Amino acid sequence: MVFVTIASDTESQAVHDLTRHAIGRVAARAWMVIWSAERVETAEIAQRLHCQPKTVRKWLARFTAGGAATLVDLPRTGRPGQVTPVAEQAVFTQLNQPPSCCGYVFAIWTVGRLCQHLRERCAQSLSGWRVRLLLHSLRYRFTRPKVAPRRVDPHRAEINQQIGRRIAEASAETVVVVEGRDRHSSLPCAAADMAEDRRATAPRRANAK
Repeated sequence: MVFVTIASDTESQAVHDLTRHAIGRVAARAWMVIWSAERVETAEIAQRLHCQPKTVRKWLARFTAGGAATLVDLPRTGRPGQVTPVAEQAVFTQLNQPPSCCGYVFAIWTVGRLCQHLRERCAQSLSGWRVRLLLHSLRYRFTRPKVAPRRVDPHRAEINQQIGRRIAEASAETVVVVEGRDRHSSLPCAAADMAEDRRATAPRRANAK
C-alpha cells in the first residue's frame, strides 16, 4: 500500500484550504490526500467518499506529481453561445411590432410564441431559456397582461355636467383649482368670456312679426 506525503506546511495549508473553500468534488480530492497522509487505506477512503478505489489512486498520483494545484479542475471553454447577431436582430424586430403584423390572432408575445415564431418563420431555433436571457440583455421585463375591463364611473357624465355648470355660474373673480393625481394648478375662471362665447355661438332666433 502506497501513501502520499505532504512535503511542507505550505502544501498542507493549501490542501486544507481546498476542503473548506473548494466545490464538492475538489474538496473530496483534498480529503483523499489528507486521509492518505494519515495512513488511511485506499479502499477505506473510497468507501468514505462513495467512489471507486481507482479514482482515489488517480488523484493521489496527481498530487504526488504536482501538489495541491493538480487537485483543482482546469478551466473549460464550455459550449459556444447560440445567440447570433441575426437571432438577436430577429427577436428585437419581432418585439417592436404586434403579433397581428405577422397574421396571428393573439395580441401579445409570450416566450413560447416567440420561440415558435422564430423557429417557423425566421429559421432561428432558440430555447425559452436563451430567449429570456436575450430579453434581459435587451432590457425587457416580464409583466402579466391586464385582461380585465376598464373600470368606468357610471356617474362620470353627470359629475362632469355638474362641474361645467358650476364653472359657468361662477363670477369673474372666482378661481378654479384643478386637482390631478400628480399636480395642482390654479386657473382663473373667465366667466364673462365664457358667457360671451355662448352668446356668440348661440343661434339667433327670428323676431316674430
